[in-house]
Amino acid sequence: MPTGRWSFVGGVVVVVGFLLPWLTWMLLTTPNPHLAVTQTPFWLFLMGMLLVGCAVVLRLDPWLGALVGYLLLRSVWPAFSNTFEAALVVTMGACALVSLRFVPLTWHKDLATIFTVGGVLQVGYVAIQAFGYDPIWMGVTHGTTRLLGTLGNENYVGAYVGMLMPLAPLWALPVLALGLILTHSMNGALAASVGLLVRFRRSRLAWGGVALLLAIVLWRQGVASAWLGSSIQTRWIVWQAAIHDLGWWQWLWGYGLGGWGARLPNGVQPWVGVGEWFAQAHNDYLQLLYEGGLVAVGLLGAWLWRHRQMFAHPRWGGAAAAVLATALFMFPFHLAVLGLTGLIILGLATCVATQEDTK
Repeated sequence: MPTGRWSFVGGVVVVVGFLLPWLTWMLLTTPNPHLAVTQTPFWLFLMGMLLVGCAVVLRLDPWLGALVGYLLLRSVWPAFSNTFEAALVVTMGACALVSLRFVPLTWHKDLATIFTVGGVLQVGYVAIQAFGYDPIWMGVTHGTTRLLGTLGNENYVGAYVGMLMPLAPLWALPVLALGLILTHSMNGALAASVGLLVRFRRSRLAWGGVALLLAIVLWRQGVASAWLGSSIQTRWIVWQAAIHDLGWWQWLWGYGLGGWGARLPNGVQPWVGVGEWFAQAHNDYLQLLYEGGLVAVGLLGAWLWRHRQMFAHPRWGGAAAAVLATALFMFPFHLAVLGLTGLIILGLATCVATQEDTK
């Protein structure tokens, strides 16, 4: 008979089923008591099933499971319009991450090669766009074309390339660096630099190459002060607004998943005075603090400390550091294409650390 982790997961299902008939009076997603009789159990059923997924994660990775479980329980009330969407992404992302623990170590070299080739092809498409052609988005036309790759945004392409660059063999590094230069993505260049310095931490040549890459990307931005004076300043204003919006209770517990999108953009936009709409914080750590409080940040820190050996791995360590660096000035874990790439890198990095620890 099944025991252990699967009986624990089944126990979560039973607990949710027992509690639902007693919670119909709670006005979670509607102020109407009549509608709450059906809507509240449905809402709690969905969140309960996500807790089942969380229970699986908890058995495989206790700190990650504790983080996901806390965010789910914290988000039952208040429920914002996009809370369930955020809860679904968080839970499924954690399930995807721990599932990578079962990937054989013998596959890792080939997987790194596959993702490197994907990054090189992305740079190739950016280069085609640099010559005025964009077969996917605009057809085969000649003219002024933005260098968006297939991702629709220069910064997304830069972040994608920046994550993958520390994985690449030496021959691919100049190609991927060209992608960062063409897209003039400062965030991608910073992420790649962090990852490369982690990977080649003992190489003076690496420090020189990173400095050259950052200098060229800054030059491509126009002047360094233009980037620092616009993008960073705008983010700083938004981040200050978020910090000021936190009361003592929110510092500890946060507003719950979806709280940023429900509260911040409308309040911040008049302050900023630019066309950029901060539906996300452009800093995933600050957004985690805003929505989950210091408890969530502490659980994330505990998870990183538990898996700190992943940064020492010669293949995945630098890429893992680049993924985490990307989240400082962007929101990669709120974008499917970047989030899944980042989760795969972190999952395989922790897979290596976990399997080597158990040898």
